[in-house]
Amino acid sequence: MKKIFMKISIAIILIILVVYSDMFDRGLLQKKYMPVDEVAEFYLQENVNKIQTAFEDNFDNPKYKFPRSEVHKIKVLKNVPFLSRLSTVTITDESKIDYIITFFNDPKNFDWGETTWALNESNYIFRFYNENDIKVGEIWLCSDHCSNIESIPFSPNMKFGGISEIGKDNMDLILNKIVRPL
Repeated sequence: MKKIFMKISIAIILIILVVYSDMFDRGLLQKKYMPVDEVAEFYLQENVNKIQTAFEDNFDNPKYKFPRSEVHKIKVLKNVPFLSRLSTVTITDESKIDYIITFFNDPKNFDWGETTWALNESNYIFRFYNENDIKVGEIWLCSDHCSNIESIPFSPNMKFGGISEIGKDNMDLILNKIVRPL
């Protein structure tokens, strides 16, 4: 009876570790940190209109360009439990990387609408890496039912993270032409 209990306990612990490691890998357990000066600049305003004005005043500000570092590789994966790593597409073509980064830095691709959703609702995860293979940015995309994104680091160019109609068309192009193998 002791051996059976021990085997069941070990199996449960292993399952929990696998589930948590998968959730950690997909960024679902990640805490989002925003520097205090950015919180003050963008969010500690009197009302939503002033918050929007603070964002608009910083559109195209190189200080807040996503992902704030040069990118040499983008990995795109489906946000599917346990299978996400198997669906990874790596993009190294410089023109495709530039197109994707330009998309995420163009305010026309985003709306001001409310974007309350959870990262586990995202369909895709975009990971941006520098020349040393260090992750410098990450985006979670909910394209099926909510058309929202969440990014690290934050960029005012993405407004509140809602994708506009123009942005939906451009994102479809990215997903269907550039990331098609997924």
